[in-house]
Amino acid sequence: MSCSTCHVIIDNEQDYIRLLNNKSKSVEEVEMDMLDLAWGYTENKSRLGCNIKVTEHRSNPLAITVPSQANDCWN
Repeated sequence: MSCSTCHVIIDNEQDYIRLLNNKSKSVEEVEMDMLDLAWGYTENKSRLGCNIKVTEHRSNPLAITVPSQANDCWN
């Protein structure tokens, strides 16, 4: 969570909700700070790909959109 280049947009609202931290039901503040810098940020749909846990036990596919551009905070 240091550059926002892994920004993805979760296409399905229910998938977005499922990906939220089960404890707080919201995106952590440090991730939101990075998303504020992301190109194409979409409220309640954007996540950092590095924070999405992918397992082989997922019962349905996860549809995401990778923005056509990125803000590289290191440059």
